[in-house]
Order: sequence, then structure tokens, then C-alpha cells
Amino acid sequence: METELDTVLAYDIELFLENDSEIYHKNIVPVLRMISKHYDKGRGDKQEAVKAIERYIVQPACKKYLSECFSPTAQMRYVTPKNLREYVASELFDKWQEGLENKNSTDRYW
Repeated sequence: METELDTVLAYDIELFLENDSEIYHKNIVPVLRMISKHYDKGRGDKQEAVKAIERYIVQPACKKYLSECFSPTAQMRYVTPKNLREYVASELFDKWQEGLENKNSTDRYW
């Protein structure tokens, strides 16, 4: 049975990871730099990029979000299921891609 996607929680996690400086410096910058290099060389693949964003940005952000906003013992697979994390990752990828198309964007990493 497929669970309904909690868009409010997805948006909350997205805001949390965008505003956390530790996640920004340790996760977002290196991963997006790596993805940018692949796209510059013409080897960019959206599916692989979303997979990398989900694994290296969204998962650590969800773990930190759960420990700070819920309980340290909350299990990630129940509060933030994989389809929710993939949705957040695809939203972040779309923002990043939109930032590449709009070079006049004031946002530094999207």
C-alpha cells in the first residue's frame, strides 16, 4: 500500500536543510559541486543526481531534523519514508537546475 506524501513535512525538511549552516557546508556545497562538474562535462543524469542528493544531503538532514524536532529515538523510515526523501531531493534538484538557467540568481547554491 502506497502512503500519501506529506507535503508539509517535505517543505519543512527542505527549509530546515536550506537554513542549517552545518548541512550547507558539509553536505550541500560538495554534492552540488560534484553534480555541477558532471553536468559541465556533459555526463549529467537527473536520476543519478537526485539519488546523490537524497543520499548525501536529504538523509543527513532528516536525521538531524528528527533529533532536533522530534525525538532522538524516532526512526527515520517511519517519520520520513523514502518517497518523501526522494520528493525533497527532486525539489532541490529542480531548484539547482533553475539556478543554473538563471545566472542572475542571487541564491548562492541553488
